[in-house]
Order: sequence, then C-alpha cells, then structure tokens
Amino acid sequence: MSSKQGLLSFIESAKKGKLIIFCVGNEMRGDDGIGSMIYNRLRSQFGTDLLLYNVGGSLENYLSVLTKKNVTHCLIVDAVEFGDNEIPAGTVGFFKPSDLENKQVTFSTHLIPMRVLVDYMKKISGVVIRILGVQPKTLEFGAEMSFEALNAIEKIINLLVPLLQESSTNPHEKKQLMN
Repeated sequence: MSSKQGLLSFIESAKKGKLIIFCVGNEMRGDDGIGSMIYNRLRSQFGTDLLLYNVGGSLENYLSVLTKKNVTHCLIVDAVEFGDNEIPAGTVGFFKPSDLENKQVTFSTHLIPMRVLVDYMKKISGVVIRILGVQPKTLEFGAEMSFEALNAIEKIINLLVPLLQESSTNPHEKKQLMN
C-alpha cells in the first residue's frame, strides 16, 4: 500500500473515533523542523477544531492527552531516517509502529526510542498509531530546512487538509474526528 493510500485509509478509519496529531521536531535542526512546520500550517487551516499538538522534541510530555481526550487514533508527524542511503531526501513514508524496527527515527532530545514510546502509548490508551515521516537531508543544528523537506511539507499539507476537511455524512463522526 502506498503512503498516500495508507494515510487515506487511516484517516477514514479515524472518522469512526477520535484523531490526535502529534507533530514532532526541532526547527533549529534543519529538516527536523518538519513536524513543527506541518503543525503551523494545520493550525492556521483548522484553528482549534483539530486535536493537534506541536510537541517539539518531547512527545513523552504529551502522552496523558491520549487518555484524557479519549483518542482512538494517533498520527505522529516527524523526520524519519528510512535506514536506506538510497532513499532521497524529501521522500514521504507512512508507517505502522512495527515498521520502525529497522529505521532510525529523529526524535526526542531525551533519546527515548520511538518504538519504546509507541509501545507505551498503545499500552496506556489502546490507540491506533501511525507515523507520517519525511526522509531528512540535514539534521545539523543551525541548518536551514532543505528544499526537499519544504516540498514534502507541501505534499503532506495538500493531502492532509482535504482529508481532514471532508465532511462526514454523520455530523457526530466529524465532531469526533476533529475535536
């Protein structure tokens, strides 16, 4: 299944429950700021109608939100090193947590592996988790975001916004999906 089809299927499934989006990253480290930029774009588009958090490099500080908000689906947006030097910068991937075992995930300043956090998230909440990742070009401190990452952000926004805006035939489902 392609990244686009996987994301479409996940968002459709989330319409039966409640979706949260955690945007991870550090804007001071080049392409690691992908999550923060996507957060800014989605927040400007949806305001507070979307359950959306810019968690910086500390996703672990936001885990209680999963249970407090009765979330059923969680999308984590981050820079992800796909583990293959052949993958070009700016490539977008959509992953199940189990897909990350062989991938280096740019993540927390506390260096908690993504797999450990995802396992904990599932344990405390039972939430369905997926990761939307972009292959970074540079993660150097003080670097500017690459052209490839900026293009990937546009692709993601152009895909996510219509999916999140689609009106459901059941108004209750749309309310649950959003906030």
